[in-house]
Amino acid sequence: MKIALFTDSFYPGVGGTETAVMGLANSFSKHHDVVVCAPEGKGKYKDDFSFRVLRTKSFKWTSNEFLAFPFQSKKFIKDLDEFAPDILHCHTASPMASYAMYYGKKHNIPVVLTLHTKFSMCYCQNWFTKLFLQPLLSPIRKNIKKADVVTTVSWDMFPEIKHYYHFDGNVTVIKNGADFDRILAGNVPPQLAIDKFQLQNKQNVLLFVGLITKYKNLEFLIDSLKILKDTGLPFTALFVGRSLHQPYLEKHAQKIGVRDRMVFCGQITDKDLLSSIYAASDLMLFPSIFDNDPMTVVEAALRQLPSLTLENTGSSERITDNVNGFIEKNDVKAYAQRIYTLLQDKQALKQVGATAKDTIPKTWDQVAEEYLQLYRKTIDSKCKN
Repeated sequence: MKIALFTDSFYPGVGGTETAVMGLANSFSKHHDVVVCAPEGKGKYKDDFSFRVLRTKSFKWTSNEFLAFPFQSKKFIKDLDEFAPDILHCHTASPMASYAMYYGKKHNIPVVLTLHTKFSMCYCQNWFTKLFLQPLLSPIRKNIKKADVVTTVSWDMFPEIKHYYHFDGNVTVIKNGADFDRILAGNVPPQLAIDKFQLQNKQNVLLFVGLITKYKNLEFLIDSLKILKDTGLPFTALFVGRSLHQPYLEKHAQKIGVRDRMVFCGQITDKDLLSSIYAASDLMLFPSIFDNDPMTVVEAALRQLPSLTLENTGSSERITDNVNGFIEKNDVKAYAQRIYTLLQDKQALKQVGATAKDTIPKTWDQVAEEYLQLYRKTIDSKCKN
């Protein structure tokens, strides 16, 4: 089968969507022809993968995001024509998806659209984008209605799809996979992270991995850490990820008096160091209500590190409380108290972490097979119609 994956977010960028597209493309390329259709990045990078990347013209939108112009990219269009895909799979909603919808209709090729992100929350971070929320979401609404099949990565995404995108059609949930080889490579011991971030003799190492931004509910997390500090319990909280609102969050932490317990590690692309950070930590804290199916929670599970999430969120959907992770209500005091309680029994934490490794992750090969079954069904349906 010839598969074309469309995305507005790809290498050299780092994030959940980039990881998902990379994982699927690597798995598909073992037995199928696959191309990734993505914007041109900036700076020095090389597309050295097991699959081909077709790049379109683009404009740098933020430090990590690019606005693609596929309709104006003659070479991209020519390369896609020569590839002659059987299926188009969008991991974005606009503008690469807009071209995929156009291309699919023109050539009678089915289009699958996967929604990874709660765009309404992304666009409500300041007054300007909040003011123009409906126009910003309009292209997404149009593309969803044009797709032959719509999927998402969590049941928590359904209210967003219905309320903001006005879509009442069928939606299939397919959870993300994980790169077992990358996370478990070499089984890196904790000492690498201990030396790097001066964790010698530190008790109770807590960890957050993800974009350092307000919409990840990090003010909630920092407030809970302040309550935890007031109990007298020693701890160090590591924050790993690319900064978007770090100065604001640092200022907030300084104001309430917990900044001295926090270490901002920055974005880490060294797989050995990241693996070592998971190994050096006692508990993953992930109170995000934004994320649908956070891969950092899955990666932590692979290193037998359990996560504490919030109830009724995409982050908690894989977790059974006190079995392979922990779920707490959306209350700062309750969350802080749960951290305190969990840190009292490290042996129980390890047991839950071991169960998490056995029950939470699935490989990208498993996820790819789920999508392949969906592709075949969609192609058959398109042919009959």
